[in-house]
Amino acid sequence: MVAELQGIEVSEAARRIAEELGLSFATGITPHQSEKTLYYAYEDRQRRPHSRKVRAPGKQFYIQHQSNGRWVNGGSEEKILYHLPALMEKPARLVFVLEGEKDCDQVGSHGLLTTTNIDGAVTSRKGAQECKWLESYTETLIGHPIVIIPDQDIAGRQHASM
Repeated sequence: MVAELQGIEVSEAARRIAEELGLSFATGITPHQSEKTLYYAYEDRQRRPHSRKVRAPGKQFYIQHQSNGRWVNGGSEEKILYHLPALMEKPARLVFVLEGEKDCDQVGSHGLLTTTNIDGAVTSRKGAQECKWLESYTETLIGHPIVIIPDQDIAGRQHASM
């Protein structure tokens, strides 16, 4: 919301919030431009590979999960948050909830704790909005102070409000 209200990029909003909270935040975040395939790993509570988001060239995304030690297409039945092991550590820390692993990695590279859900923002199915944020995600974040920074589009705003 800060980014949208002030008309600034998500990374700049995170930097300003961090400064106001007295947290260190390096300058010079640059967007990651790539036409290679990127993999965003999701680990379970024991830091074992659980699932991963694959970003293929052309900004095409799909989800894979572990099956018999191999990555197979399709999501796992149990959905978990990005950076779950860090979210389980004590004491509770300020968590920036962002829309997408790329933003999480950019903001997190400056020492801030970030997370996102693997399925992205809301989708519209036959006129109805479907929230992809699960109750289990909220339960995981209990005890942490939270800052929600949605993407600056309709889906991002709807996702942040649910």
